[in-house]
Amino acid sequence: MERKRCVDNGGEVNLIYFDSAASTKPIQPALDAMNSVLRETWANPNSSHAAGQAAREILEQSKEKMLRLLGASKGDQIIFTSGASEAAALAIKSMEDNCTVVGLNNIDHHCVTEYPLAPMEGEKPYPYGLAYMKFQNEVGSILPDPDLPKDALWACDITAGVGHDPFAFKDHLRMTYAFGDAMKFGGIPSCGFLLVKKGAPLSQMIYGAPNRGGTPPVALIAAMAAALEWHIEHMAENTKHIWDCSDALYDGIERRVSDFRLNITTNRLPHIINVSFDGVDGKTLALLCSKRGVMISAGAACTSGDNAPSHVLMAMYHDEARARSAVRISFSHENTVEEAIQAAKTIAECVTEIRQLS
Repeated sequence: MERKRCVDNGGEVNLIYFDSAASTKPIQPALDAMNSVLRETWANPNSSHAAGQAAREILEQSKEKMLRLLGASKGDQIIFTSGASEAAALAIKSMEDNCTVVGLNNIDHHCVTEYPLAPMEGEKPYPYGLAYMKFQNEVGSILPDPDLPKDALWACDITAGVGHDPFAFKDHLRMTYAFGDAMKFGGIPSCGFLLVKKGAPLSQMIYGAPNRGGTPPVALIAAMAAALEWHIEHMAENTKHIWDCSDALYDGIERRVSDFRLNITTNRLPHIINVSFDGVDGKTLALLCSKRGVMISAGAACTSGDNAPSHVLMAMYHDEARARSAVRISFSHENTVEEAIQAAKTIAECVTEIRQLS
């Protein structure tokens, strides 16, 4: 994706957006689905008249599509939310109402680690619920399923992998809840989902409303379903293309920069690379790259205002220098190999400049 953008010195550069793990550009099928609802089926789906029931039909069709695309089993539920963070809150509240919730509290997203979960170490309470992610959003690692007893509950963050990995809810037998966010796979922001295994407990109170009150945003939900359908239909070709972009960027950095480290090398999602450059502050690097038209991040967007080193990298490597010198580079199908080559050159130039000043 390229477009012209003015920079501080008054010149223009081609903007290269490599922060798709934070948010993706809405894809055309999602925009088409949303606009169709807004033009033709805008009524309240809770209304009993014909217009409302037409909107309800779109909502139900989107629900069935999402359940099918996410590999749910018969009887599983999907609840639409304002995003993955709200879905995580509902999943954790549902577990808390029924058992003690434990968590690894080291590499999960802040929407999970902000809860005062019991530590995973030592003897666990019985029964218990586990908050533990499948796809890591900062480094892109694909984590193994935990070994859980049959009666344990598991709330799983699948946000980073939806649309990028052939995930199927029914293939993870111990997974009780799974949650994700439309804006990570070409949908519209402020729309997410919670999958709930058949028979699993579900809190009746969150934010003061039964399950989730209010009028469902049919246009956003239809857009999310359309975006996921497109990504799954094109996953093979998108994955190959994104690996090509990733390889081109890595090769370009490797040719120009010494003393850098990949923060995960195997079993990772194709669209996320996390790199530490020795002697370079990651936030400074991301800012300098931004001024030169390359959009990368110094970690998850939810922690962009936090001066602490990445809790994920600290948990993985126990190395503050490595954590503070890291940047995340993430791709979408719209990026090109040419962009990757240019971004590698810009990143390398910025790394060299920062090192010379330090």
